Amino acid sequence: MRIQRLNMDTSWSLHWGGAKLLIDPWLVGPEVDGFRWFNEQHHAQDPIPIEDLPEYDAILVSQSYEDHCHLKTLGKLEPKPILGPPKVYHRLKSKQTNELALLPDGLTGSWYQMGDLNIAYLAPNRKVDPIYHAILFAVGSEAIFYASHGFTLQPEQLEVIKELNIKLLITTFTHFKLPGLMGGEVNPGLPNAMKLVELLSPEYVLNTHDEQKIGKGLVSKLAKVTYPNLDELDANVNLPFVRTEHYNPIQL
Repeated sequence: MRIQRLNMDTSWSLHWGGAKLLIDPWLVGPEVDGFRWFNEQHHAQDPIPIEDLPEYDAILVSQSYEDHCHLKTLGKLEPKPILGPPKVYHRLKSKQTNELALLPDGLTGSWYQMGDLNIAYLAPNRKVDPIYHAILFAVGSEAIFYASHGFTLQPEQLEVIKELNIKLLITTFTHFKLPGLMGGEVNPGLPNAMKLVELLSPEYVLNTHDEQKIGKGLVSKLAKVTYPNLDELDANVNLPFVRTEHYNPIQL
């Protein structure tokens, strides 16, 4: 398994099981949700340049929101298939000429297959926005659990993944909260991350969606944010944390 950060937020390259993926690429320009007065976010550190991207056969977009489903970046990438859950599929259907593929819900027992890599999504237990999915990647009995906004596993979802060996958990350690009408708890922070570690017993943990971005607009004024202390994560003996503060690929 070869994995590489593409920005310091939540964009990744994954080479595994014969598949080569870009995950949630946001590599150019700001994130703007609706209107700039509402939410405009800029990276604090420049992402990897598009011309320096590793090879990829497809693009996986895990969420329909602009910091994951970044239309300007998608428009500058090679015309590869885009994979995603239903909300991503429906957002891009009228905006992309790329081939679109709908990922199956992991509860159905179905998988999207790329070589030996199987991919499915898990849906949160809520019916209104914000709805943040988790993505499950598996090669044989080994798996990656990608939850960029944290995740609360339901008993039936735990049943689906209990036979898998979670080699890698990728999740956020940032607590990000807005007023209820604006989305409430966007990232659940350290307690949720540690609960996922307890339930999944991953061999490795990478942090994601923890960049201290430069924000403008109403969201930045109202958000209450607590970022992780990476030194403390390093020192936590109950956390198999792999620190990645660079764009060099790592082998796991």
